[in-house]
Amino acid sequence: MIARERRQEYMYIVHSLQSAGANVDVKSTREWTGVHIMRGNLAESHETGTKQESKKIDPKELLESAAAGKDKSKSDDQKPPVVNEFFPKLEDLESEEKMIKKYSTHLTKEEQQEFIEEVNVILVTATSIEYRAVMGATAPTGGDGKYIKVITKDGSTNFILGKYGRCNVAVIMTEQGPDNTQKVLTSVLDDVKAEYVIAIGICYGAKESKTEELGDKTKLANIIVAKSIVNTEHQRSEEKRNVLPDTYHCGEKLLNLFKHEKVFNFKDKSVKVHVGVLASEFTLHRNEEEKQKILKQVPQALGGEMEANGINRVAVAKKDKFQWIVIKSIVDWGNEDKDKTWQPFGAVSCARFVLKCLKDQPDEGDPLKKTIK
Repeated sequence: MIARERRQEYMYIVHSLQSAGANVDVKSTREWTGVHIMRGNLAESHETGTKQESKKIDPKELLESAAAGKDKSKSDDQKPPVVNEFFPKLEDLESEEKMIKKYSTHLTKEEQQEFIEEVNVILVTATSIEYRAVMGATAPTGGDGKYIKVITKDGSTNFILGKYGRCNVAVIMTEQGPDNTQKVLTSVLDDVKAEYVIAIGICYGAKESKTEELGDKTKLANIIVAKSIVNTEHQRSEEKRNVLPDTYHCGEKLLNLFKHEKVFNFKDKSVKVHVGVLASEFTLHRNEEEKQKILKQVPQALGGEMEANGINRVAVAKKDKFQWIVIKSIVDWGNEDKDKTWQPFGAVSCARFVLKCLKDQPDEGDPLKKTIK
């Protein structure tokens, strides 16, 4: 028989576990359920209260785990759905069968030039992962099944013409970071007089952040619709006081198009959609300590990415002639455990979410058609 002191010690541990949020059920009888004491060790049992084969557990470790808020239901070890059919290879997109190449805007092909003039949305991707996901959701412009690759007038970059739902779009890939994004977007906007810019892709999550709308924590594959962007470049201290970083608000019309969806179902997986703040940074985080230094100054941020600052710079230079928004899926936590496991699914589900929202508008026709001036 276990000594009374021993039993009291374990009862304290059990009640501490319960206070910390652990799912523990204890009966004050000799038949313990949920957690019981066996030969001086804490062991899990089935609800029958009968003796089962039990795995020994260090009660101190279990208590510390519960106190730290660890929760198996929120673990990130679930494998993402396979999305190969929505995720074309780059070589397939660039093939002669799929792409009309080397068409430049100074040439006089009426139909193609007319399409460029009708394009009112630029879809911004930074990496090949994001680009492949967006192109997998983009339909060719004509009945021949081919996309048109346009070389910009200054010859510095190119873009793809396509249909995204009912919208005529130009798809660009900038590479990561604000500087590359600013350079490529500026060049494309000299050719495409678009009124809307949508950045689609992947980001890291802050993990502990909550949204007012849903009231729960972000998880892998959750989509963040940015209502505003915080520029962490300007985060600094002056005379022992913190200077608040600059905040940029995303376009009101674009936000209204995307903010109403709370859950997006794709490939038999329910993906929550959070509306909130994203940090826009200049460093690709792979360290929890460094990430927390940034997020400490931006506690409201749900995650972070690297392109929004570049888009905002262009908007300022163009005197806000276009609205813009950033919509990205959480694929890691920006720490030492960062890997690419969730990147394809995150990028594809984000691209399909944007496509669905553009398609689901109540009025027929292009929801982002050019304004008649």
